[in-house]
Amino acid sequence: SEDDIPRKPLEIVNLQLRWTHQFQFAGYYVALEKGFYREAGLDVRLHEGGPDREAVDEVLAGKAAYGTANSEALQARLQGKPLVALAAIFQHSPLVLLARADADIRTPHDLVGRKVMLTRGKRDTEFIAMFLREGIRPDSIDIIFSSPSRIDDLVAGRVDAVTAYLTNEPFMLRQRGMEYVAINPSNYGIDYYGEILFTTEAEIEAHPDRVRAMREASLKGWRYAMDHTDEIIDLLIDTYHVPKSREHLEFEAHVARSLILPDLVEIGHMNPGRWRGVAEVLK
Repeated sequence: SEDDIPRKPLEIVNLQLRWTHQFQFAGYYVALEKGFYREAGLDVRLHEGGPDREAVDEVLAGKAAYGTANSEALQARLQGKPLVALAAIFQHSPLVLLARADADIRTPHDLVGRKVMLTRGKRDTEFIAMFLREGIRPDSIDIIFSSPSRIDDLVAGRVDAVTAYLTNEPFMLRQRGMEYVAINPSNYGIDYYGEILFTTEAEIEAHPDRVRAMREASLKGWRYAMDHTDEIIDLLIDTYHVPKSREHLEFEAHVARSLILPDLVEIGHMNPGRWRGVAEVLK
């Protein structure tokens, strides 16, 4: 019987997420909970990210072999860091700027002389690139570092616009009954991928089969997540104790789906030409 076949011990793999547990990492939870990683011979450990734990830094420091990131992974690559993208889960970046609807802000030009809160300050390349492409000098905008209470700051009018995830903050504003305007860099020719699964050249050279297995099992998890949203939301609430309401997670799942486009594109698809375009923008 199968039980008599000696099983190879599972390989321990660390995956550093770019933020705390939420629907935007659904595929990885599924691959773990449904045994897709185990079937691939992997014992995957998921690590939450946060303001002082960036996935790119953790992977470059060797604390994790895999990570999830946005454009900061390509930025590091352009600076000579040996990172490689394995899959782009979101075909379009979820990063936008949210402004109060009553603040007379409709386009990037309306932000000149205004207070704009960016997560990574001047390193938020999508927004800086959008300003430059629109002929706006970034120093003509009062760019400040984001605070944990940035949505409160926006609601209170202490800032004019804040960086946000389409999957998350719009729901919070809607709950408070606040009308908002979203300025999306993709409408201004800055169309990045989002939620990229990446690793290092060293991992690919030393363990090509493991990289392949990790990628396949993760994408299998994402495909399952897209087909079983309600089940995944239960998992997030019951197993991962995500401190969001079911309604919030349903909103997140719905918007994530519109960025992943599972019915139109094979999940994880990447186009080299599009990556080159993003690299040009970053340069």
